[in-house]
Amino acid sequence: MRTPDAGLPVADTRSQVSGSDGWQLFGGVSQIYWRSQDQLVHEGNHRVSSSGVLALGDVTAVRRGERFDLLARVNGAYQFNLVDFDDDGDVGWVSHAYLDIADRSLGVSGTLGRQTRRQDGVLDRFDGIGISYDWRPDISFSASAGFPIDSPRYTTGG
Repeated sequence: MRTPDAGLPVADTRSQVSGSDGWQLFGGVSQIYWRSQDQLVHEGNHRVSSSGVLALGDVTAVRRGERFDLLARVNGAYQFNLVDFDDDGDVGWVSHAYLDIADRSLGVSGTLGRQTRRQDGVLDRFDGIGISYDWRPDISFSASAGFPIDSPRYTTGG
């Protein structure tokens, strides 16, 4: 079973909630406001060149059972544009959204959704499936299939 990898930064307000049914919930949210303005020297006025709010979120739910372990994670952000003249508008993206299931007795695990799997030679995130089989303690087999996704910094539009 994988551990949550570093995604978008979140505030230090991480919390853990344990339920009576064995689920544990981890997560964090944060918001950042930014404003950039230029001073027009010849007129003495200021012009706002960018302004907005960036909302970030990362939530992970984990359940460890007698045989099966489950992990679900969603990580994403939304950028609210607060200037009228910017044609890009609001932008949102999902960095990770996957379900990970591991069967300890068979040594099989699988992950479905938007994920990273560097152990299979996949260098970036993709939407798809990854499967692993632990044949022996020191030997395992794994495979991944899916479609690559664009990095959030290249996305446009709302």
